[in-house]
Amino acid sequence: MSKNFMQINHFIFICVRFSALFFLFINITSCNSSLHQQKITIAGSTTILPISEDWAGLFQKKTGVIVNVQGGGSTNGINLIKAGKVDIGASSRNLSEEEEIDLRKIEIGKDALAIVVHPSNSIAAINTDQLKKIFSGKIKNWKELGGSNRPIQVLNRESGSGTRSTFEELIMCFSKDKNHPKCEKMELSSIVLNSNAEVKRSVMAIPDSIGYISFGFLDNNVKALVLNGISPLEDEVRAGKYPISRGLYYLLPAHKQSPETVNEFLAFIKTPEGLKVLANEGFLAVKEK
Repeated sequence: MSKNFMQINHFIFICVRFSALFFLFINITSCNSSLHQQKITIAGSTTILPISEDWAGLFQKKTGVIVNVQGGGSTNGINLIKAGKVDIGASSRNLSEEEEIDLRKIEIGKDALAIVVHPSNSIAAINTDQLKKIFSGKIKNWKELGGSNRPIQVLNRESGSGTRSTFEELIMCFSKDKNHPKCEKMELSSIVLNSNAEVKRSVMAIPDSIGYISFGFLDNNVKALVLNGISPLEDEVRAGKYPISRGLYYLLPAHKQSPETVNEFLAFIKTPEGLKVLANEGFLAVKEK
């Protein structure tokens, strides 16, 4: 065998090996790229939106999987997951029997609001009718509730706040329809604040004030009132007894297997790191059964 022939064969061998390695590298790169380009889409409740956004950011850092989060309201989330246009729907209300058809509902947390006053206030309990009259301006003095002869200063959240929406739905309306005959409008002279923390600070600073904050912001600096005879305790919320509380839900198709990335995301939100997000946003975790 000539030396030239052997050199040619060696050259061909090197080229073939190089080509194989090159295509293997391309495939591995392509696979990794594909993995990191995987996406999860979530849409629905604006109350759940900030929680989903926080979870999305943390999950992407851990896995490289992009989680695209959109609002639009609970009904929008229900409709989109039913239509197969998102991976997860988000709802901060219970579903009707018709809406629940072909859907699997996962409770991801609890939203509850405490009615808070200054610790020096002699009032310890209130009912939902009195609360509605205070926030609509029909009760203006603590004396009408058996307290001091002092004007009530109402503290409110800004329009568009999920916390305010919960209060309006469960206290001012008892209905999602704000044009319902039994709905009352908020007192125009209320002080409007932009966060749970601001409401709490204002209650601490204004002895005759009353406001509402998420349970996650409660401490001894404010007094939480007993509402309809139910103490503002986490166990009462989890048992469904406390009047201003509701479940927060993720929705999945009932008869279709979710992608593995979705299952990994749902597992992540139950980890200590994921549960911390709920607490930071003022919501309660759901105890595992």
